[in-house]
Amino acid sequence: MNKHTLQLRGYRIFLSTVLLFLLVTIATENAWSQSAFTTPQVPKLSLTGADDGYNADWYPDGRIWLPVSQRDGSPREFLMPVFIDNKWWHYKVDINYGRLLVPDPIYSFKFKILYDGVAITPVDIVTTHPFPEDDPRAQNVRGKFTPPLAKDYNISWMIHKDPSYHEYFLEPGDAPINPLTKQRGRVIVISGFGSHPLPCTDTAAVDYSVLLYVKFRVNLEKGKISPQDLPSTYSPIYISPDSIYYNDWNVRKVRAFNNLLNHPEIGTKIGDGSLYGDPTTVSGRFIGLGGMNNRNVTLWATEPILPGAIYLSLTNELPNIWYTMSRPGFSDPPVWDNVNNPAIAPKGTWILRDPVTVDSGKVHKPDYVDGRVKFVLQNSTSKTRLLDIWVESDAPWLTFDVTSPNRSKVTQLGPTQAYVNYIDNSILGQGADEPDPIANPTDPDAIVEVTIKADPDRVVPHNGEKAGIYEGYITIRSHTADVNPVRFKVTFINFRNPFEPDDGTVVAGGGFRKQHRGITLTIRNSEGLTGQETRVVFGTGHRATDSYDTLFGEFPYPSAQTGFGARFYHPDEQYRNDKGMPFGFGDMLPNRTYPYSESRDIRDINDTNFSHIFLCRFNANGVNNYPVVVEWDTTDFPEGAQLFLSDTLSGMLFPSVNMRQSTHVAGNKLSYLIQDPSITSFKIEYTLPRVINYIDAYGMPRIKKGWNLLALPVRPYNYKWNVVYPNALNRPYSFFGNGYQEQELVMPGTGYFVKYSDLVDTKFKGVPMKRITKDIADDGFKDEVKLYPGWNTIGALSFEMNVKDILFDEFIPGQRIDKNKVLAHGIWGYKTNVGYYEASILEPGLGYWMKSVDGKHGYLKLIHPEIRRVDDQLDFAKQNVLTSSTKLVIRDNAQHEASLYMSGNVNTDVTNYELPPVPPEGLFDARFYTNTILENKDNSIIKLQGIEYPVSIAVEKADANYQFLDSYTNEILGTIGKGETKNIEIEGTVANSIKVLKSDVVTNGLSVTNYPNPVVVSSTIKYSVPTDGFISLKLYDAIGNAYTIFEGNAVAGEYTEVFDATKLASGSYLCKLTSGSNTSTVMITVVK
Repeated sequence: MNKHTLQLRGYRIFLSTVLLFLLVTIATENAWSQSAFTTPQVPKLSLTGADDGYNADWYPDGRIWLPVSQRDGSPREFLMPVFIDNKWWHYKVDINYGRLLVPDPIYSFKFKILYDGVAITPVDIVTTHPFPEDDPRAQNVRGKFTPPLAKDYNISWMIHKDPSYHEYFLEPGDAPINPLTKQRGRVIVISGFGSHPLPCTDTAAVDYSVLLYVKFRVNLEKGKISPQDLPSTYSPIYISPDSIYYNDWNVRKVRAFNNLLNHPEIGTKIGDGSLYGDPTTVSGRFIGLGGMNNRNVTLWATEPILPGAIYLSLTNELPNIWYTMSRPGFSDPPVWDNVNNPAIAPKGTWILRDPVTVDSGKVHKPDYVDGRVKFVLQNSTSKTRLLDIWVESDAPWLTFDVTSPNRSKVTQLGPTQAYVNYIDNSILGQGADEPDPIANPTDPDAIVEVTIKADPDRVVPHNGEKAGIYEGYITIRSHTADVNPVRFKVTFINFRNPFEPDDGTVVAGGGFRKQHRGITLTIRNSEGLTGQETRVVFGTGHRATDSYDTLFGEFPYPSAQTGFGARFYHPDEQYRNDKGMPFGFGDMLPNRTYPYSESRDIRDINDTNFSHIFLCRFNANGVNNYPVVVEWDTTDFPEGAQLFLSDTLSGMLFPSVNMRQSTHVAGNKLSYLIQDPSITSFKIEYTLPRVINYIDAYGMPRIKKGWNLLALPVRPYNYKWNVVYPNALNRPYSFFGNGYQEQELVMPGTGYFVKYSDLVDTKFKGVPMKRITKDIADDGFKDEVKLYPGWNTIGALSFEMNVKDILFDEFIPGQRIDKNKVLAHGIWGYKTNVGYYEASILEPGLGYWMKSVDGKHGYLKLIHPEIRRVDDQLDFAKQNVLTSSTKLVIRDNAQHEASLYMSGNVNTDVTNYELPPVPPEGLFDARFYTNTILENKDNSIIKLQGIEYPVSIAVEKADANYQFLDSYTNEILGTIGKGETKNIEIEGTVANSIKVLKSDVVTNGLSVTNYPNPVVVSSTIKYSVPTDGFISLKLYDAIGNAYTIFEGNAVAGEYTEVFDATKLASGSYLCKLTSGSNTSTVMITVVK
């Protein structure tokens, strides 16, 4: 004999229970007015949870169904509830007997349960529910959670043999119980006591609540059931009818309120049984017991049952967790499992083949809700019942709803957890062939449906992004299942949206007016009255590739297209074969069952250096179904994007079509009509606008404070000057004819002078320019950049190109600008701090000068070459001339710097070193009076513009003597001797003009200058003598006549002489200073 005791819980639990009891008491008293009971009722115990039947929430057919234990040595255990309907309650408001029928509170109980000891063995008493509080079985008749009533009681129990097993069901005249049955009989005696009264159940209605649970172990094992054990697979469990004690009162032997039998007011009613029956009589046989009674039905012969009893049916086959799921449009199964694909899905694993998808682009059909998939949770083993099924997910985004028409079967515990009471297979709903124990047919088992819902709001962002491919598992557990647990693998694709369309329009409540679903083409043939129609989608997205991207809803078609339809293909056949997508792109967005389009091709949005080429092939389903219409909505196009539709044979079948300017259909919808049946494909060249950072390699702005010679770095959506150059101080100047003109619009291929303050523009939005030509067939743009004889300002492409790749189209037939002569004059750029410079590379965003000679007109033609030239240096011959010449470096106080050159080769053609026209007033410029950077005469004049004094002129290792004078006054500004490296500083000149005199004569420090020059009345002559000795200072006219100014001995030093010019005729005179064999001269002009 074994005895086990449940220890009494702590004092806090005791106090809380008393409080709960008082609250229940108050609530029950409030309900008295509607009560069907007016006197205390003898407590009833039941194993079925009902008076005259069974509680179908617990036992759908009135029986306990369980599989036998597994063969692996893991015994199966189950909890059997013992119910009580306790109305041992003082009904004080009973005007007749309320003052008399005062029941004693119940502080203890004791009863026995008989069972088949071969089938099962008690292992514990449990006083907590094994399922969630929201489960209907944990609630009373009023829907309120009720824990087992004995949860705070001390419980003890013992088991022993009981040969009276089955005698409860004997009727007079029945045969004796089989001795083998008696041998199997066992009894568990359960006692409980507490420090507070046993709580009553609902006092106004029948209300069976759980008193406690008996935990049993199943002794029979699968595959080990002998013939003599077969009766034990279907055996009764029942509460012994011989004794049920509450305190010291055995309700099975003693009538309730037996002490009042002789009471003058109530004794008669108690004695005649009108208030309380006598349990020792036939009529009182079932006092204190509740449940089924089938004595009067045919099942009594094979399955006798009386109140207080229930049958245990042990199945040799085990329930199996299973599913059913449909996959519309596909013949292959929606789930891989150990039956249809054991190599991929081992036992206990299900793999959902199609991912659960969420498309925030909202492209799905109205009858489809994305992010969801449904399946029916089943028990696949016939004549078994799957019990206590827990469904849980391991990822916060992997949520689900478990539902059933029988709502009491399912308890949803949150978005990622649920509990299912049972799932039946072929037990319920079998009609009259298999009724319940009281011969009533049962209702078919209600299905249990699981709706998986992938919730993107519950995804943990990765690097700030929720789009991605995720994997999670839904685990399904049941202690009765053959395979336990089962893990259901779910792949969730939170689609990354294409960029298009994105018009930026925000609507009320937030969000954008149009969803990001890509650019849709509708393709329609001419079959029948309305034609057949399909859709394809293309566009760009973050981190998309040229291959198929699952994250964007793409997949490779497994076979070639047949019948009407259209598909995108990668334009490179070798690439698509290498990537396993020879039959084109499919679309699984929002999912494979309800695709939005027939084909989808999304490319990398960050790949904006070149255009994206989308190749679409279509099948009109016969030549008679032409023409074919391709239709689109321009509101799908991003602002500034360029889209051109063309044939696949470089315009041989039909010309390139600007998709913003095609045939109007309605609203923003345009179309193109393909009539030639030989055309079965077309391509779309899609160029995205991009925002470029116009900075150099060091991160500094390419545009500088002051004047800049600029051009469009990209093709903008809006050509207005203050949209392109919002921080500019002025309208741009372009050069036309012989002067500068302000421009309202800035166009591709033209250079403009633009002025900035400290705030310059560093970002430009538009599409890259790969071509600038007058031919619209090249790229859909007609850029007529006309060039005139002489100097012209031009712009560059969006990519660097060598000046040697500049081309020209004819303006006058038969007359084309000679590129070699253009390059001979050079292509000139302009920098704010250095002025003009000769360029070998055309850089994006910069303007340049070029000269057309021989009186020729033409059009600029720039096409980005596929291969960049290696010889990107300037003309070597020109550079050699400059390298061998003396460089004059001119710098001013505003940090401007320019270089001019003086050559000793009189045969050099200095016209090849001509500079472009002088820039607008105020811009820095330095050049010789001949508009060149190179001079080969000994007497030259430098012209300056836009300078800030002082100005310095530096010469390194002078090849001759250089004297710098104010060209208007002849004031000597400085000298640099032959072989010297020196710079002179000039504080100012009359007209920003400096005369340069070059002489090979060695002066050895002897020099002479005069001021002013020209001379009207008199002039001051300054001269210096390096050594003591005899000197002469004379003036010579054109025929050699000499006029002596000074002659005599002089010590080394500087001297000044003033001579009178009133007696001299107008003309040029040579002033010559002589000291020994050394001389120095200066030309003086006399003006009358």
